Amino acid sequence: MLQEYHTTLCDTLNAMGYSKEVITLEALRKDYDDKAVFGLYGACCVLPVLLADEGVEVDSVLEIGTGQNPEVLNGERYKKALQRMLPQFDEKGAFRC
Repeated sequence: MLQEYHTTLCDTLNAMGYSKEVITLEALRKDYDDKAVFGLYGACCVLPVLLADEGVEVDSVLEIGTGQNPEVLNGERYKKALQRMLPQFDEKGAFRC
């Protein structure tokens, strides 16, 4: 997916007449991996709201914050998604201090 993004980015910049040096795919991959902690943040703070089970009042979750609404963290879709993501975050170093 990152390769497709890079190809589209380069094609778009070329079509717009961008004349400066464009990031290489390798540099983009390194930058992406270096920012894994931001993906972890999104997975823990944003994803539970996006994948909230039917019946969870998303508006109230957003007003109070997910820390006060553990029901958004207990949804099966969220738990399955997070279980798939955690090994990737670990591999990318998101848990290293």
